[in-house]
Amino acid sequence: MLNFPLNVPGTVLRRFIIKKLILLSIFLFVSFQIHAAGTSEITIVYQHGRIPYNVTVKINRSNISAKDNNMEREIEITEEYFETLYQRFLDIDYNIIVNNSKDILGADGNTIKITIGTYQNKMEIILWTINYREEERKTTDLLNLIKEIFALFDLYEFIFE
Repeated sequence: MLNFPLNVPGTVLRRFIIKKLILLSIFLFVSFQIHAAGTSEITIVYQHGRIPYNVTVKINRSNISAKDNNMEREIEITEEYFETLYQRFLDIDYNIIVNNSKDILGADGNTIKITIGTYQNKMEIILWTINYREEERKTTDLLNLIKEIFALFDLYEFIFE
């Protein structure tokens, strides 16, 4: 390591600049992490059990994007609509769905994986054939919400009918 005497012109200025650059880098890194951790989103992944067909829908504050084996599309939404969808997903009692589904033998069909929250604070649930015995399993509200979102991309009839 080179030692520069403090009285050499520019040494103090160089150290000052280096310290400020390091502090700025740390600040930007922490700011980015906080921003990334605080971005809420909803992800729905549909997978068919027997045929190779998958759909991924991602919802954030500005758009809904859908991707399946054949297409990829995006729809712009308002922040108010996002907040409404987000709250509707949170209002569903997933414990009731799980408890009512555990004694019912499954049907061959599909799985739906729903992820709600931020990168660091999220909830995830995987349900098999959400439209199978929906009244008994109490999946009707969740099924209607997912149908509403999938209908925006004309995917609803193929998947749930």
